[in-house]
Amino acid sequence: MDSSPRLDASASDLALIPDGKTLATATGGTVNLWELKTRTSLGNLRGSWYSGIFVDFGLKGRAIVAASSDGLRLWQPK
Repeated sequence: MDSSPRLDASASDLALIPDGKTLATATGGTVNLWELKTRTSLGNLRGSWYSGIFVDFGLKGRAIVAASSDGLRLWQPK
């Protein structure tokens, strides 16, 4: 049996923040954020109402970017 750490989430795309502490997963039109050390949810962001999305971190990890068939979204946590 594999004993590696697991995150109970499905994803069509994912991105790891440059410091390695946060993972963003894309499922449907939603971006889900995860703290990797504890494998807990940090919340979610609605990226699209119509389609699946692609997600990445930008600005050296200070922004989250999501792209879908209905446009781009940019979030910059304060």
